[in-house]
Amino acid sequence: MWNPPIALTPEEQKIATRTRKARKFFVFVREHRHELLDATFQDTLAATYRAASGGKEPVEAGMLALATLLQAYWPYRRECAISPHSLYHTVT
Repeated sequence: MWNPPIALTPEEQKIATRTRKARKFFVFVREHRHELLDATFQDTLAATYRAASGGKEPVEAGMLALATLLQAYWPYRRECAISPHSLYHTVT
């Protein structure tokens, strides 16, 4: 299960303050992702996927759901998908 940090890092706080007006949705998702993707919801998402042998290591269901949500909101470029390590990688 994906358990990202709840508190914003100083760098994220700086970016969130700077982008609050332009991209409110990104900031909202970052500040509330622990509520949106709680353990029960992530377990439900994970149960919908079947285990497959071989290939790459699967991405956590919560992270995949978040990436899908953000891409649906910001569909302009494929490169706008979030990095597993930084929600704000493409916001700046």
